[in-house]
Amino acid sequence: MAASIHGQGRRGPQAGFSLVELMISMVIGMVVVGAVLAAYLGAGATTRTSRAMSQITEDASVALSVLRSGIGMVGYSNPTGIVGNKFTKSYNGNGLFGCNTTFQDATIDLIDDLTCAEGAGPNAIAVAYEADSANSVVNVDNVPLDCLGNAIDPGAGPTYLAYNRYYLDDSKLMCMGPVNNTPDALVDNVVDLQFRYGVAIAADVNKVGYYADAGNVGVTPANANWDNTVSVRICVVIASAENVLEADGISYRDCDGVEITPADGDRRMFRAFTTTVVLQNRLGTMR
Repeated sequence: MAASIHGQGRRGPQAGFSLVELMISMVIGMVVVGAVLAAYLGAGATTRTSRAMSQITEDASVALSVLRSGIGMVGYSNPTGIVGNKFTKSYNGNGLFGCNTTFQDATIDLIDDLTCAEGAGPNAIAVAYEADSANSVVNVDNVPLDCLGNAIDPGAGPTYLAYNRYYLDDSKLMCMGPVNNTPDALVDNVVDLQFRYGVAIAADVNKVGYYADAGNVGVTPANANWDNTVSVRICVVIASAENVLEADGISYRDCDGVEITPADGDRRMFRAFTTTVVLQNRLGTMR
Protein backbone atom coordinates (compact mmCIF):
# COMPACT_ATOMS: atom_id res chain seq x y z
CA MET A 1 0.00 0.00 0.00
CA ALA A 2 2.79 2.39 0.94
CA ALA A 3 4.68 1.60 -2.26
CA SER A 4 1.58 2.18 -4.33
CA ILE A 5 0.87 5.52 -2.71
CA HIS A 6 4.50 6.51 -3.08
CA GLY A 7 4.43 5.64 -6.79
CA GLN A 8 1.30 7.66 -7.36
CA GLY A 9 2.81 10.57 -5.59
CA ARG A 10 5.64 10.77 -8.14
CA ARG A 11 3.27 11.20 -11.10
CA GLY A 12 3.00 14.75 -12.39
CA PRO A 13 0.13 16.36 -14.33
CA GLN A 14 -0.27 14.93 -17.92
CA ALA A 15 0.44 17.39 -20.79
CA GLY A 16 -1.91 17.59 -23.91
CA PHE A 17 -3.03 19.70 -26.92
CA SER A 18 -5.65 22.34 -26.65
CA LEU A 19 -8.63 22.43 -29.05
CA VAL A 20 -7.17 25.44 -30.86
CA GLU A 21 -3.88 23.64 -31.42
CA LEU A 22 -5.71 20.61 -32.83
CA MET A 23 -7.73 22.76 -35.23
CA ILE A 24 -4.61 24.57 -36.46
CA SER A 25 -2.86 21.25 -37.05
CA MET A 26 -5.84 19.92 -38.98
CA VAL A 27 -5.94 23.01 -41.19
CA ILE A 28 -2.22 22.79 -41.92
CA GLY A 29 -2.58 19.11 -42.71
CA MET A 30 -5.49 19.74 -45.08
CA VAL A 31 -3.51 22.46 -46.89
CA VAL A 32 -0.56 20.12 -47.33
CA VAL A 33 -2.80 17.29 -48.58
CA GLY A 34 -4.58 19.68 -50.93
CA ALA A 35 -1.29 20.91 -52.37
CA VAL A 36 -0.04 17.37 -52.89
CA LEU A 37 -3.33 16.35 -54.52
CA ALA A 38 -3.32 19.38 -56.84
CA ALA A 39 0.26 18.65 -57.85
CA TYR A 40 -0.64 15.01 -58.51
CA LEU A 41 -3.68 15.90 -60.61
CA GLY A 42 -1.70 18.53 -62.52
CA ALA A 43 1.06 16.06 -63.24
CA GLY A 44 -1.52 13.54 -64.42
CA ALA A 45 -3.13 16.06 -66.78
CA THR A 46 0.28 17.07 -68.13
CA THR A 47 1.18 13.43 -68.70
CA ARG A 48 -2.08 12.77 -70.57
CA THR A 49 -1.58 15.85 -72.72
CA SER A 50 2.03 14.95 -73.51
CA ARG A 51 1.06 11.39 -74.37
CA ALA A 52 -1.75 12.62 -76.63
CA MET A 53 0.58 15.06 -78.39
CA SER A 54 3.10 12.30 -78.99
CA GLN A 55 0.38 10.09 -80.49
CA ILE A 56 -0.88 12.94 -82.69
CA THR A 57 2.62 13.72 -83.94
CA GLU A 58 3.36 10.07 -84.66
CA ASP A 59 0.07 9.58 -86.56
CA ALA A 60 0.71 12.73 -88.58
CA SER A 61 4.26 11.65 -89.41
CA VAL A 62 3.08 8.25 -90.67
CA ALA A 63 0.16 9.70 -92.64
CA LEU A 64 2.25 12.38 -94.36
CA SER A 65 5.07 9.93 -95.05
CA VAL A 66 2.69 7.50 -96.76
CA LEU A 67 1.09 10.24 -98.83
CA ARG A 68 4.39 11.86 -99.74
CA SER A 69 5.92 8.61 -100.95
CA GLY A 70 2.91 7.74 -103.07
CA ILE A 71 2.15 11.16 -104.49
CA GLY A 72 5.79 11.95 -105.15
CA MET A 73 5.95 9.14 -107.71
CA VAL A 74 3.08 10.47 -109.85
CA GLY A 75 3.88 10.14 -113.55
CA TYR A 76 7.01 8.05 -113.12
CA SER A 77 7.75 5.46 -115.78
CA ASN A 78 10.90 3.82 -116.98
CA PRO A 79 12.24 5.67 -120.09
CA THR A 80 12.22 3.50 -123.21
CA GLY A 81 13.67 5.97 -125.71
CA ILE A 82 13.85 9.59 -126.84
CA VAL A 83 11.64 11.39 -129.33
CA GLY A 84 12.66 14.96 -130.03
CA ASN A 85 13.76 16.37 -126.70
CA LYS A 86 11.54 14.14 -124.53
CA PHE A 87 11.72 10.61 -123.21
CA THR A 88 9.24 8.01 -124.30
CA LYS A 89 7.93 5.92 -121.42
CA SER A 90 6.40 2.54 -120.70
CA TYR A 91 3.36 4.12 -119.02
CA ASN A 92 1.86 7.21 -120.64
CA GLY A 93 -1.52 7.29 -118.93
CA ASN A 94 -2.84 9.84 -116.47
CA GLY A 95 -1.03 9.75 -113.16
CA LEU A 96 -3.07 12.07 -110.96
CA PHE A 97 -6.71 12.72 -110.09
CA GLY A 98 -8.32 14.31 -107.05
CA CYS A 99 -11.66 15.17 -105.50
CA ASN A 100 -12.81 17.86 -103.09
CA THR A 101 -14.86 15.09 -101.46
CA THR A 102 -14.37 11.35 -101.59
CA PHE A 103 -14.63 9.18 -104.70
CA GLN A 104 -18.03 8.21 -106.02
CA ASP A 105 -16.71 4.67 -106.41
CA ALA A 106 -13.11 3.99 -105.36
CA THR A 107 -13.20 0.50 -106.88
CA ILE A 108 -13.12 1.86 -110.46
CA ASP A 109 -10.33 0.00 -112.28
CA LEU A 110 -8.93 2.96 -114.27
CA ILE A 111 -7.83 6.30 -112.88
CA ASP A 112 -9.32 8.09 -115.92
CA ASP A 113 -12.78 6.73 -115.02
CA LEU A 114 -12.87 7.93 -111.41
CA THR A 115 -15.56 10.45 -110.45
CA CYS A 116 -16.16 12.49 -107.30
CA ALA A 117 -19.03 12.19 -104.85
CA GLU A 118 -21.43 15.08 -104.28
CA GLY A 119 -21.23 17.36 -101.26
CA ALA A 120 -18.28 18.39 -99.15
CA GLY A 121 -15.87 16.67 -96.83
CA PRO A 122 -12.34 15.32 -96.63
CA ASN A 123 -10.56 15.20 -99.99
CA ALA A 124 -9.43 12.13 -101.92
CA ILE A 125 -6.58 11.55 -104.35
CA ALA A 126 -5.57 8.84 -106.82
CA VAL A 127 -2.07 8.32 -108.17
CA ALA A 128 -0.64 6.05 -110.85
CA TYR A 129 2.95 5.30 -111.79
CA GLU A 130 5.18 2.47 -112.85
CA ALA A 131 6.37 0.55 -109.81
CA ASP A 132 9.76 -1.13 -109.75
CA SER A 133 12.39 -2.25 -107.25
CA ALA A 134 13.85 1.27 -107.09
CA ASN A 135 10.70 3.06 -105.93
CA SER A 136 8.68 0.34 -104.20
CA VAL A 137 9.01 -2.39 -101.64
CA VAL A 138 9.32 -5.75 -103.42
CA ASN A 139 8.62 -9.32 -102.35
CA VAL A 140 10.98 -12.29 -102.51
CA ASP A 141 10.24 -12.61 -106.23
CA ASN A 142 11.27 -8.97 -106.80
CA VAL A 143 7.65 -8.03 -107.58
CA PRO A 144 6.67 -4.50 -106.38
CA LEU A 145 4.01 -4.22 -103.68
CA ASP A 146 1.12 -1.76 -103.59
CA CYS A 147 0.17 0.52 -100.68
CA LEU A 148 -1.33 -2.43 -98.78
CA GLY A 149 1.58 -4.79 -99.31
CA ASN A 150 -0.01 -6.83 -102.09
CA ALA A 151 2.09 -7.98 -105.04
CA ILE A 152 1.15 -6.02 -108.17
CA ASP A 153 0.04 -8.03 -111.20
CA PRO A 154 1.78 -6.86 -114.40
CA GLY A 155 -1.36 -7.67 -116.36
CA ALA A 156 -1.00 -7.66 -120.11
CA GLY A 157 2.14 -5.54 -120.16
CA PRO A 158 5.67 -5.91 -118.83
CA THR A 159 5.29 -3.02 -116.36
CA TYR A 160 3.86 -3.02 -112.83
CA LEU A 161 1.31 -0.22 -112.51
CA ALA A 162 0.85 1.19 -109.03
CA TYR A 163 -2.65 2.65 -108.93
CA ASN A 164 -3.38 3.78 -105.39
CA ARG A 165 -6.41 5.67 -104.09
CA TYR A 166 -6.19 7.52 -100.77
CA TYR A 167 -9.22 8.82 -98.87
CA LEU A 168 -10.77 8.99 -95.39
CA ASP A 169 -13.37 6.67 -93.95
CA ASP A 170 -14.50 6.96 -90.34
CA SER A 171 -11.43 9.02 -89.37
CA LYS A 172 -9.06 6.51 -90.94
CA LEU A 173 -6.67 7.11 -93.83
CA MET A 174 -7.61 4.41 -96.31
CA CYS A 175 -5.77 3.07 -99.32
CA MET A 176 -6.99 0.90 -102.15
CA GLY A 177 -4.35 -0.60 -104.41
CA PRO A 178 -4.55 -2.12 -107.89
CA VAL A 179 -4.65 -5.75 -106.75
CA ASN A 180 -8.19 -6.04 -105.40
CA ASN A 181 -11.20 -3.93 -104.45
CA THR A 182 -10.70 -4.21 -100.71
CA PRO A 183 -9.38 -1.04 -99.05
CA ASP A 184 -7.61 -1.06 -95.72
CA ALA A 185 -6.79 1.53 -93.06
CA LEU A 186 -3.25 2.87 -92.92
CA VAL A 187 -3.52 5.44 -90.11
CA ASP A 188 -6.19 6.09 -87.46
CA ASN A 189 -7.37 9.40 -85.96
CA VAL A 190 -7.20 11.39 -89.23
CA VAL A 191 -10.29 13.63 -89.10
CA ASP A 192 -9.60 15.76 -92.18
CA LEU A 193 -7.59 15.46 -95.38
CA GLN A 194 -7.02 18.25 -97.88
CA PHE A 195 -5.07 18.58 -101.12
CA ARG A 196 -4.19 21.71 -103.05
CA TYR A 197 -2.56 21.40 -106.45
CA GLY A 198 0.25 23.60 -107.72
CA VAL A 199 -0.44 24.24 -111.41
CA ALA A 200 2.21 25.42 -113.85
CA ILE A 201 1.38 27.96 -116.53
CA ALA A 202 2.74 28.32 -120.04
CA ALA A 203 5.20 31.06 -119.05
CA ASP A 204 7.20 28.60 -116.94
CA VAL A 205 6.29 24.91 -117.13
CA ASN A 206 8.54 24.04 -114.18
CA LYS A 207 7.15 26.58 -111.74
CA VAL A 208 3.89 26.71 -109.79
CA GLY A 209 1.73 29.50 -111.17
CA TYR A 210 -0.98 29.11 -108.55
CA TYR A 211 -2.57 26.58 -106.20
CA ALA A 212 -6.10 25.32 -106.76
CA ASP A 213 -8.40 22.72 -105.27
CA ALA A 214 -9.41 19.67 -107.29
CA GLY A 215 -12.55 21.34 -108.58
CA ASN A 216 -10.59 24.15 -110.22
CA VAL A 217 -7.76 22.14 -111.75
CA GLY A 218 -8.45 22.07 -115.49
CA VAL A 219 -11.02 24.87 -115.28
CA THR A 220 -9.30 28.24 -114.75
CA PRO A 221 -7.29 29.30 -116.67
CA ALA A 222 -7.94 27.22 -119.77
CA ASN A 223 -4.50 25.58 -119.93
CA ALA A 224 -4.57 24.38 -116.32
CA ASN A 225 -5.18 20.63 -116.01
CA TRP A 226 -3.94 17.55 -114.27
CA ASP A 227 -1.08 17.15 -116.72
CA ASN A 228 0.31 20.53 -115.66
CA THR A 229 0.16 19.91 -111.90
CA VAL A 230 3.74 20.03 -110.65
CA SER A 231 3.24 19.95 -106.87
CA VAL A 232 0.69 18.86 -104.29
CA ARG A 233 0.17 20.52 -100.92
CA ILE A 234 -1.09 18.04 -98.31
CA CYS A 235 -2.82 18.84 -95.04
CA VAL A 236 -4.05 16.40 -92.42
CA VAL A 237 -5.88 17.12 -89.17
CA ILE A 238 -5.09 14.54 -86.50
CA ALA A 239 -7.08 13.98 -83.30
CA SER A 240 -5.99 12.41 -80.04
CA ALA A 241 -7.31 8.91 -79.51
CA GLU A 242 -8.96 9.87 -76.22
CA ASN A 243 -10.50 12.88 -74.49
CA VAL A 244 -7.59 14.61 -72.74
CA LEU A 245 -8.61 18.26 -72.43
CA GLU A 246 -9.99 19.73 -69.23
CA ALA A 247 -13.08 21.38 -70.73
CA ASP A 248 -15.36 21.58 -73.75
CA GLY A 249 -15.09 24.27 -76.40
CA ILE A 250 -11.31 24.37 -76.85
CA SER A 251 -10.92 25.30 -80.52
CA TYR A 252 -8.22 24.52 -83.07
CA ARG A 253 -7.22 25.71 -86.56
CA ASP A 254 -8.10 23.53 -89.53
CA CYS A 255 -6.27 23.18 -92.86
CA ASP A 256 -7.63 26.54 -94.06
CA GLY A 257 -6.71 28.32 -90.84
CA VAL A 258 -10.36 28.51 -89.78
CA GLU A 259 -11.05 28.23 -86.06
CA ILE A 260 -13.07 25.09 -85.34
CA THR A 261 -14.86 24.36 -82.07
CA PRO A 262 -15.47 20.65 -81.40
CA ALA A 263 -18.92 19.40 -80.46
CA ASP A 264 -19.97 19.38 -76.82
CA GLY A 265 -18.37 16.52 -74.98
CA ASP A 266 -15.55 16.18 -77.49
CA ARG A 267 -12.42 16.92 -75.47
CA ARG A 268 -9.87 15.49 -77.86
CA MET A 269 -6.83 17.45 -78.98
CA PHE A 270 -6.64 18.39 -82.67
CA ARG A 271 -3.66 19.55 -84.73
CA ALA A 272 -3.23 20.33 -88.43
CA PHE A 273 -0.03 19.33 -90.26
CA THR A 274 0.99 20.32 -93.79
CA THR A 275 3.66 19.42 -96.31
CA THR A 276 4.27 20.00 -100.01
CA VAL A 277 5.38 17.39 -102.53
CA VAL A 278 7.12 18.39 -105.75
CA LEU A 279 6.16 16.09 -108.63
CA GLN A 280 9.58 15.73 -110.21
CA ASN A 281 8.31 13.43 -112.94
CA ARG A 282 5.76 16.01 -114.09
CA LEU A 283 8.11 18.96 -114.56
CA GLY A 284 8.26 20.22 -118.11
CA THR A 285 5.24 18.23 -119.27
CA MET A 286 3.15 21.23 -120.34
CA ARG A 287 1.11 20.26 -123.37
